Amino acid sequence: MKVQFDVGYHDKILYQNVELDIPEKGILSILGDNGSGKSTIFKTLLHIIPPIHGFIPKELDKYGGIVADYINAPGEVKVRDILNLLPKESRVENVTFQQIAKRIENNRNKYVFQLSSGQKRMLEIYVLLVLGKKYVFLDEATNGLDYTNKKLVLDYVKELSQYIVFFHTSHDFNEAVYLSSTIYILCPNTKSVVMYPSNIPIEVDKIQQIMIEGEFNG
Repeated sequence: MKVQFDVGYHDKILYQNVELDIPEKGILSILGDNGSGKSTIFKTLLHIIPPIHGFIPKELDKYGGIVADYINAPGEVKVRDILNLLPKESRVENVTFQQIAKRIENNRNKYVFQLSSGQKRMLEIYVLLVLGKKYVFLDEATNGLDYTNKKLVLDYVKELSQYIVFFHTSHDFNEAVYLSSTIYILCPNTKSVVMYPSNIPIEVDKIQQIMIEGEFNG
């Protein structure tokens, strides 16, 4: 699936001619500094805000869900209360999902506030998978997580990306290197979004260079 659009607010264009090649499975990382518009691009893809120009397939809205550091399940409910609201049958049948399901089930009698930050993120991803979401948007989802919890989440994302698509945003460029994802870099100076060359090893210095210059100069 290919999408092309201009993104912004009220005719104020943040990025022009954004072109994303969305696969059937894998990880797409949108990288940029804080306040550069990463969440705005996600909101556009999810039909929360309209593109200034271009067309976004409704499939992304219908089968998309978001996991973010600013969205949390109420801490006062128990995990089992959330699980009881979900469909009893899941269409997800892969080993990684079953591992997550087992971890979630082991915590079913805990309150959400008793979970670690990584466990909360896994619960949120699990809920989206059970609901049949094929596009999971991780909007700074590892923000504030310690090393152990961040690695827990990123490792499962890598495994699950064999089956679904993850959109990943972060200002920590090392995450994208670790995920070996397809990288798109926000370049505010040129109002462009540049894809990192797939034939070049991913390096943080090169990402920063592209962000400043708006293009890749090998």
